[in-house]
Amino acid sequence: MTLYTSFRSELIKTKKSSTRLLTILGAAVVPVMLVFTLNNSHGVEKLQGNPWLEYFRQAHLYTLGIFLPFFVILLCTLTAQIEHRNNAWKQVMSSPQYFLAIFFSKFLVVQAFIIYFILLSNLFMIASGFILTFLEPKIRFLDYAPAWNRLVHFDLQSYLLVLAMSVIQFGMGIKLKNFILPIVTGFGLWIITIILAQFLPELLKYFPYAYPFVGAISDFKLLLPQALWASVSYSVLFLVVFYTSFALGKEKG
Repeated sequence: MTLYTSFRSELIKTKKSSTRLLTILGAAVVPVMLVFTLNNSHGVEKLQGNPWLEYFRQAHLYTLGIFLPFFVILLCTLTAQIEHRNNAWKQVMSSPQYFLAIFFSKFLVVQAFIIYFILLSNLFMIASGFILTFLEPKIRFLDYAPAWNRLVHFDLQSYLLVLAMSVIQFGMGIKLKNFILPIVTGFGLWIITIILAQFLPELLKYFPYAYPFVGAISDFKLLLPQALWASVSYSVLFLVVFYTSFALGKEKG
């Protein structure tokens, strides 16, 4: 069975889980929140000139700093744990698939949903901008084209910065049978990020769960280039580690 066939099979499995609903609702949180928080005189003041620039900046701050990492933690656990919940690993491992195809098809499904989340966020942000103009005509979104170059820049940056933590969360979800433990661990590591930002900010560049936070907060912009490279490097490293552990573990039992 090819990687593409395995990937399609894994996508079909997500129809029976809450993954798709989680993606849609998660992507809508920040756009809806901004409609409520900026529909006032303070919002009118902040969104003078081309409102898309500040609007996308605020969306990037909240999405990358909080909601995208939370989504990744939940997504990776839900997707990786499908076989654990259904006691289906023996059936999967006895199917005519290479271990490589099994592991990476699941991983690619996770990455596809992360990209889907980011693109949906874009769509909801643009729609919410038009809704905000309808509610508050002084905010003139219709007079300007969306800042597409900034949006694409934020999207690429966001994906690369959550890549390392997505690999780690995915690996924990595959390895651990307990559904709660990977989630608690993920949120715990995110909380450690906040603590490091307050007391040891120089260590953020070494901590994969801190990279989205580094990209979201302008105070850490000097760490951003290193965070991007480190995220990709950690991703490769942990993919090799988790795949090796997966292959050896399944061969043994």
